[in-house]
Amino acid sequence: MEKYRRITRLTPVFRPTFLCFVNKNGFFAGIALALLAFVAIGCNAVTDGKPAAETAIGKFHAMLDDERYADIYGGLDPEFKNVTTEQEMTEILQAVHIKLGKVKSTTTQTWRANTFNLTTSIVMLQNTEFEHGKGVETFTFFFADKKVSLAGYNINSKELITK
Repeated sequence: MEKYRRITRLTPVFRPTFLCFVNKNGFFAGIALALLAFVAIGCNAVTDGKPAAETAIGKFHAMLDDERYADIYGGLDPEFKNVTTEQEMTEILQAVHIKLGKVKSTTTQTWRANTFNLTTSIVMLQNTEFEHGKGVETFTFFFADKKVSLAGYNINSKELITK
């Protein structure tokens, strides 16, 4: 019983001290400023990143249509180049171009922007119609300094597999 009373008496002493510490040092103000900075970074990705990614997709499709595979590989993010050789990327893009043909149209199905550890990634899902079929392309970009670099590419197409 005596132990219980001591704890009860000490508890009020710590609460005011803690609250004063928080208020005097501006702890909550610091957290609020940090959150505001992260929100601003995220908004920047939305306002600047999505249009930059859309432009990059247009350039990618133009280079794919012109069979400029080396140019596509040259513009990849270093992270992408670490896991894919130029020969592998060329073979994949050639297969897409030979089996599906040139791009006729593309529309954004969905997209998202995420910022983690001060790295912003933008993922764009495109419904793309080619001359000989259609597919859903997934483009993953890293966004920095108002520029995007392609960090991932995937295409799902029935015609790509069956032709």
